[in-house]
Parts: sequence; C-alpha cells; structure tokens
Amino acid sequence: MRNIKCDDCGQTFPLSETFKITEKVSCKTCAEKLLKSRKDITNEQIQRQYDPTVCANCGKDNGDWEMKKMAGLPTCEQCMTFFRNRPYPLWIKMALAGLAAIVVFSFAWNWRFIQAYTELRNFKAALLARDSEKATQSSRAAAEKVPEAKWLSAMASYFEAMQLIKEDKPAEALKLLNSCKADLPSTLTADELILLAETGVAFDNKDYEKFLLLAIQSSEKHPDSPKVLAQVASAYACKYAVTDDEQFKQKSLDFLQKARTLTEKQGGLDKFAEYENRILYRIETRNIISREEFKNKFPNGWKSQQKEQSK
Repeated sequence: MRNIKCDDCGQTFPLSETFKITEKVSCKTCAEKLLKSRKDITNEQIQRQYDPTVCANCGKDNGDWEMKKMAGLPTCEQCMTFFRNRPYPLWIKMALAGLAAIVVFSFAWNWRFIQAYTELRNFKAALLARDSEKATQSSRAAAEKVPEAKWLSAMASYFEAMQLIKEDKPAEALKLLNSCKADLPSTLTADELILLAETGVAFDNKDYEKFLLLAIQSSEKHPDSPKVLAQVASAYACKYAVTDDEQFKQKSLDFLQKARTLTEKQGGLDKFAEYENRILYRIETRNIISREEFKNKFPNGWKSQQKEQSK
C-alpha cells in the first residue's frame, strides 16, 4: 500500500483514500471543505486517486507491487477472473433471448418485402433486355408478395395488359387497364395502352368505322410511328374490304407507303414486312382475317396473285 500527504492538512493517508482537486492532493475531509467553499470547481477538476498496489474492487493490498489494470483500475487476479467469467444475470439473459426473438420475427415478417425488392430488380433487368414476358412475370410476382401496395399491383396489371395486347387479346387487356389506371404510379399512364386496346377491340368486333377513328387518333399523337401509320393503313384496308370504295383503298396504300418509308429510315423492315403483307392481302382479296388466322393460312407469307399473273 502506498501513502500520500494531504496538501491542505498535512496528514498522511492511504493513496486510494485521497482526491486530486485542481492539481492539489486532498483527503476526504479537506476535499469536502474545499468544495463547500469553492463553487467554481467543476467535476472535471476532481479526480479520485487509486493506489496501483491495492485492488480497486476488493481492497486487497499487494505491498509494493503494482497490480494489473482492468478498465484502467488496479485489479487483483481473483477479481479479474471474476469479472472476466462473471455469469450474466437472469434478466440480461431473458432480455437477450427476447431481442433475438424480435430479430427473427422481424426478418421473417420483412422477408416478403425483400423478395418483392428482388423481383423488382429482376423486372428492371427484363425491361432493359426488352424481355416483356419476363418483366410481366416479375412485376406480378412482386405484387403478390406485397398485396397491400396497390400501386405495385396496378403496375403488374399494366405490364400484363401490354403483353396481352401483343398476344392479340385486346379485350382482356382493356379490362385490366380500366381496373388499374387509378392506382398507377405517376411515372405511368394507361391512356396510350387503353387507346391501343380499344382499337384492337374495335377490330375484333368488326366495328371498322371505330377502328379507323381510333387509328387516326393514334396517328395524330404519333405521326412519326411506322407501326401507328401501318395501323391506319390496316383500318382503311378494312373499310375498303367491306365497302369496295376505291378511296379507302388508295388511302390505305398511301399510309402503308408512309409507314414503309419511315421503317426504312428507322430500321426493322423485316418485322414490318409481315404486317404489310397482311394489309396487301386484305386489299387484294377484300378478306379480313386475324393475324393468327393469317399465319396459319400462310406460314411462309402471302403472294399477290396479280403480281404472279403479270409475270
């Protein structure tokens, strides 16, 4: 044990029973008097002194030999062993068990959100790869994971409708679009797809007057779209087929030529050729059939009889 003299009263005390206040050593009694008389002394200026030869926990005296420190305090071997291997109280164990249960529950509860996020990433990748079928599947899978997110379900319906239009199922697409348009996120609007679906429904219902009006409406919004201009040509071809009015035939051919010219500039002529072939068939034969019927009837494409006879 080490002793030290109090700077105020001059008496000697064990080091661990003294304080250092404003760099002066004080015993307990002198320290109390000093603090009562000096209100300007802060807590940072008061330091409890520890004897490096006396255990700060149990008070064991180690003579002149300094003890090892734990957390900056001298600690005997017995106390050090106790602190290092001290069993946790029951309340701490119960709290840890409860915390672990909460973590597991939270992970399980949020797993569906993690899965939905993964599906949305797959959806984005599919869009960039122009894989509409996979994009549709991923968006629907994400919506099923989080059914309370109406915008997510609406977005899935939007892309399903887009796929249905490509599959020549406009009536099914229109039903989906009308049910989801109010809940779509601000980045999407259903108006364009609804117009496209209504155009397809008009064709399926053999309402060629409405088919033509809707096609012209689309061309006014997209005057530089070869696909839209070809659709106008298709509508005029239908009108010619049912009326035998030459003006509809000429307008169909005019719009078809505009569409071909734009397609040659923008690329994709091979895909356009199939649509053009169906329209020319309709004009020459005045027979209106669906794309699927046309493919089944002419798997290698249709050849004009007039061209064949003129050779």
